[in-house]
Amino acid sequence: FPSHDIHGNCTRLYAEDIRKKQCKRGLRLYSKINQSSLFGEQLEVKRTYTLSLGMPRIELYDEVTNIGDKPTPFMLLYHCNLGYPVVREGTELIVASDVYPRDDNAKAGVDTWNHYEAASVGYEEQVFFHHVRTIKGERKDFAVATLRNQDIALEFAWNTRQMPYLTQWKNTRQRIYVCGIEPGNCIPEGQHAASKSGRLVMLNPSETHRFNLCIEVIDGEAVDAKQSNMQEFGKPVEACNLSDYSKYTHDGSQ
Repeated sequence: FPSHDIHGNCTRLYAEDIRKKQCKRGLRLYSKINQSSLFGEQLEVKRTYTLSLGMPRIELYDEVTNIGDKPTPFMLLYHCNLGYPVVREGTELIVASDVYPRDDNAKAGVDTWNHYEAASVGYEEQVFFHHVRTIKGERKDFAVATLRNQDIALEFAWNTRQMPYLTQWKNTRQRIYVCGIEPGNCIPEGQHAASKSGRLVMLNPSETHRFNLCIEVIDGEAVDAKQSNMQEFGKPVEACNLSDYSKYTHDGSQ
């Protein structure tokens, strides 16, 4: 959302109109957040969490509406930050994508972007942008990314029509070991850079954008099956534009 901080203001705002409702397959939690500033953005966020009975899954559904009277820049990215025991030495990220390092530091680690090493002193964060491929079948507009190790696997699934970008934040520094899996309608570059690159989304007055994200614990056999079928994934997401980062790939081309 609009902010001088690249992480936005929404995370610091209190939710209101918090409600819960039982449904046939579990529980739903509802909330609303308003982000506004004088002569600035006027945004309303309605969020629904769905918890499925007997399923290790959380589903997020967001509706973001511009309730103001002028277009506003709109950058939404889900910071799914994870640590131990999901992320540790030996953890692997599985995603069907073309990988673009953010900078020279990330380029140095591009050959091991999907592997997480032991914690080290002074490790400098590496960020990779992914031009993902969709899955085939009924959820053909969805992409998936999975973090797995020998004990646990966590899958992220999202609608690429809503969120064509995936950012991977890799930080294996000692004592602050953490990983970010971050689908969004943008990459974390700030409004000025996004406007310059053509990636900046504008939300018009009374316009609503909707977002779906599902996070689920899955077993190793399911992960192995998906990994072996990576070649059956669909085409790269059309709305994703990372060509300006091709200079950091090995061949310097998209």
